[in-house]
Amino acid sequence: MTSLVNKLIDENIFHYFLFTKRGKEDIFTSLGFKLLYSGELSSLLENGIYGIEDSLNKMKEGINIYGENSAIVLNCNPFTKGHRYLIEQAANISKSLLLFIVQEDRSIFPFKDRFEIIKEGVKDIKNVQLIPGGEYIISNASFPGYFLKKKEDEVLSQAQIDAGIFGKYFCPKFNIKNRYVGEEPTDYVTNQYNKALKKQLGKFEVNLHIIERLKIENEVVSASKVRELIKEGRLNEAFKLLPEATINYLNSERGREVVRKIEGY
Repeated sequence: MTSLVNKLIDENIFHYFLFTKRGKEDIFTSLGFKLLYSGELSSLLENGIYGIEDSLNKMKEGINIYGENSAIVLNCNPFTKGHRYLIEQAANISKSLLLFIVQEDRSIFPFKDRFEIIKEGVKDIKNVQLIPGGEYIISNASFPGYFLKKKEDEVLSQAQIDAGIFGKYFCPKFNIKNRYVGEEPTDYVTNQYNKALKKQLGKFEVNLHIIERLKIENEVVSASKVRELIKEGRLNEAFKLLPEATINYLNSERGREVVRKIEGY
């Protein structure tokens, strides 16, 4: 372990995470790691020059906390009318709605672009605030299975940890009492994540609300469907599923680069 840590330091990495089986945490806490959360099968620990409280305090800067808050975690690869619908539904029944945008740059649409598209796409909804998700929300550290799409116990285990971290740390820090997600009838990973969310958030007295997905022409609107249409060169059909902010982006120079990437050029 000393050799591994020294190697990280040599590569200028001063904060790092560690997964281990449930019951093995003491081995690593004795070496200076801090336990973040334990699921049924595994645990996530961290070590380095800062920790989760430092990160959350930085994330909270500039955010107005109006009593109880609601939250949505979004990747938006890309931002669709379905995402907009979910936000509208949650905002209509919430005093204040916090949107945590997945910051891990493992999606076709870069984080910086996704953040700006969403910001533009919800600017008319006055009780919404956007927050970069950082390292602790559906990141390659807290939930690598989300990006790998492995249909194994690994996915459930990681989903429990990611959901538990949100409930244990994010909810008290931002006074979140309700979290909203879209229903997920087809994608295994997201469906398991929703189930884990419901169970883990309940431990912290946070309510999970599952909103029926928006349908257009009797088909559920999804980002994966949009990417599929773009890949097939059916951009005009994809536009039917997208709000103006995303369409404007795709018609920009940066957006056209992403379109070419999806199309395989």
